[in-house]
Amino acid sequence: MTTTGVDKVKGFKDVFFGGMSLAELSGLLEAYGVFTKVYYASDMNVDDFRRIIKRNLSSSEDFLLINYLRSVLGQEKVGHISPIGAYDQEKDEVLVMDVTAYHYPHVWVKTNDLFNAMDTMDSQHSRGLIEVN
Repeated sequence: MTTTGVDKVKGFKDVFFGGMSLAELSGLLEAYGVFTKVYYASDMNVDDFRRIIKRNLSSSEDFLLINYLRSVLGQEKVGHISPIGAYDQEKDEVLVMDVTAYHYPHVWVKTNDLFNAMDTMDSQHSRGLIEVN
């Protein structure tokens, strides 16, 4: 069995039992030749977050993955990564397309609440989001 670029980023068992940071997820995606840009919540504010969402959702060429602490949203106390599906500007809510929909269905979350869930520590940096092209 050969080692792929993906295995060099973080092994399956390490991900399964320990999750992934934004930097690790970015490295994993880039191992597949995908362009990524990491945004740490601690380096921005909620208005910056809104601008990134609006810009990103205006194009079908890219998407956003968020890394947030579920407990801030009243869910189990673990970090989690899911894509953003939509933004409702009138209600100021973000549609989180939860990848574990069998456990937590897709949900509309107040933008400020989601930003607060991202603005929590994960290893050496805050959580945040990744723009994927």
